[in-house]
Amino acid sequence: MRENKFALGVAAAWLVVVWGFVLAGNAWYKEPFSLAAWAGSWDGAWYKSIVETGYYSGAIDHQVNVAFFPLLPALTWLVGKVASLPTVWAGMVVSTLSFAAALVVLWHFVTKFFTRSIAKWTLLLVAFNPFSLYFGMVYTESLFLLLAVSAFWFVYNKQWWAAAFFAGLATATRSVGMAVAVTVLVSWVAERFAKKPVKPGWRTIPVARQTNQDARTLRSTQESALLKVGKRQRARSAWFVWLPQTAVLALVAFSGIIAFSAFLWWHTGDPLAYRAAQQHWPGRGGLTNVGNELMYLWEHHVVNMEYALTALWYVCGVVACIGLILVLRMRQWLLALYSAIALSLPIIFGTFTSMNRYAQVVFPIFIAYAAVVQKLPTWLRVALLALSIIGLAVVTLLMVDPRDIFIA
Repeated sequence: MRENKFALGVAAAWLVVVWGFVLAGNAWYKEPFSLAAWAGSWDGAWYKSIVETGYYSGAIDHQVNVAFFPLLPALTWLVGKVASLPTVWAGMVVSTLSFAAALVVLWHFVTKFFTRSIAKWTLLLVAFNPFSLYFGMVYTESLFLLLAVSAFWFVYNKQWWAAAFFAGLATATRSVGMAVAVTVLVSWVAERFAKKPVKPGWRTIPVARQTNQDARTLRSTQESALLKVGKRQRARSAWFVWLPQTAVLALVAFSGIIAFSAFLWWHTGDPLAYRAAQQHWPGRGGLTNVGNELMYLWEHHVVNMEYALTALWYVCGVVACIGLILVLRMRQWLLALYSAIALSLPIIFGTFTSMNRYAQVVFPIFIAYAAVVQKLPTWLRVALLALSIIGLAVVTLLMVDPRDIFIA
């Protein structure tokens, strides 16, 4: 428990700060104090609809809730039933506890494989960056972060089945969970091919008593034959066992999205209904739309809220990509692979919209930035943290604005 004190302290401080900003925003806008109105807004309303009315079963020709994956609403429903809480409050409990648990696992992960100083700043950057308020809403960020970090904890400890299990849960949480699943499988394959076959020892080779020269010749011949036979037997048995294991590991790692697709096939007739539904959200034209957004930023001459938000998403994308480069410079190949896939999927299949939120679960970039920040002078680190918290206050005020400004 002592080892978890810092992580739990950061989680508690984050909760006080974010809730304080939300309530301050309510007072600023002269709105009734309501944490639930903030936590259940935007995507939170879609998850609420899944919990209370189930998944939509009609034609996928408009925005519908089948675009949202089932693990968060399932846990929200369970907590609501057990604790007799309204849906949004149950979702807030799931998100808040998931975030606290994610910080604890992240703390242990970074302290074990990096340093305590980097671990401290990783947690501070995750908890107090300007967009960390999403960890407290009925969004998937907290739950997904917990599952992703847990999967990597088991990958780095070479516990492949546990890693695949958490990857499977991640793919049941959001589509970018495939980044976790792919990384688990790549690490499993890389570990397999990195191993060298164990050579039989000299004592396992019987040699008849003969002259020294004959003995050496016989020993050499028998050793060569035994090595060849042993190598063939090991390869045959290894592949015989390893290939089925890999197939089962892949099924477990992708089990969430496989199960959800099977359900959608039965429920709507389209196993990819979540993709079809997402196409009806604004700005989901793939790379073509990304080009259109860039042209909009280049040609637009009037700075309004739409322009500012579009620019914000691209700035966050650039910051995230710089973080990816830093991860590569640290030679953390698995973390870099996960980061690259997690950042690329939203762009390939959609847009830069909400990149500020998507980057929240790409925890390796926070580790990389923490490695840089912890080397700075103390006054500069404190100043950066203060500016980050001010940014969090501004974003929170925009999120509780009664004009329903979409930040992510």
